[in-house]
Amino acid sequence: MARYLLDNGLIGIRPGRDYHNVEHNFLGVALHSAQHNSLPIISVVIYCYILRKLGLRAAPCSFPFHVHAVVRPPLGFDLDGNALTDDSEELPREGVMMYMDPFRSSAEVPVSSLEQQLGLLSHQFSAADRIAYLVEASPREIATRCAHNILNSRYQTNQAPLEPVSRDAASYAAHWALILFPTDAAHQRQSLATLMQEFVERFIHDVGLIEAHVLPVSTTLLDYTQWQRGCRQLRQTDEVPHVPHRRVGPSAVVKHRIGQVFKHRRYHYIGVITGWDYKCLTGEAWIRRMGVDSLPDGRYQPFYHVL
Repeated sequence: MARYLLDNGLIGIRPGRDYHNVEHNFLGVALHSAQHNSLPIISVVIYCYILRKLGLRAAPCSFPFHVHAVVRPPLGFDLDGNALTDDSEELPREGVMMYMDPFRSSAEVPVSSLEQQLGLLSHQFSAADRIAYLVEASPREIATRCAHNILNSRYQTNQAPLEPVSRDAASYAAHWALILFPTDAAHQRQSLATLMQEFVERFIHDVGLIEAHVLPVSTTLLDYTQWQRGCRQLRQTDEVPHVPHRRVGPSAVVKHRIGQVFKHRRYHYIGVITGWDYKCLTGEAWIRRMGVDSLPDGRYQPFYHVL
């Protein structure tokens, strides 16, 4: 199965694509894009899912620096089909667990090789840690590891994604994961501060989620009162009825109308137009970040609001 996936370009990263590109962190991109690029953590998830469909027990394991897959035979048997005579099935050892690195190869990775690599890092890990790195990882571990990968990608590559993956939205989602599945208090506090800044700047419609999930875990922080007050002000502003006003500008240049449903020619998503401006009226920071002035007509063309 690993050889089939690799030969057909369904996992791994194609030549010429930067390993740390943010789009390689997303399962949906790996499954549905033509390139199927994915980091090891995503490639292993795809591989394990298929093995489970074939009746095997397979799951990612959080080996340091590189995620592997651990594959087990049916309960009570070893990999050769022999009945086990003891209860040591859960311990990582030859014959009981098969380790695979489908991102790189279709060959089995000997458990002794993995143990040797952990031995070289023995000053960092206890004996219990070494065993934990060789058994199945929890969904929480995989989610937080993927979140860290997404955040690291912002600083390790400038290569443009091939798919419509927003770096800002990806970072925002990663901080949500680190808040909901905290590994330590320091990382959670850092993610809280960053998420609240991104929420205020770009995602104010998430105020209900912030009140339900962020404020309850922020009560001991110095910024809690300020964040609580800010959410209350957003609620009050949203409750004020909006006064309709007519647009000012040459509407004749607007080709598409509010309510029109469309399929994007390049990114293929389906959307509906909820508003428009006859030229780009957002702030300079957003215009620079999105490269608006590099477009054929720059900022002086209709810009549509799309859901």
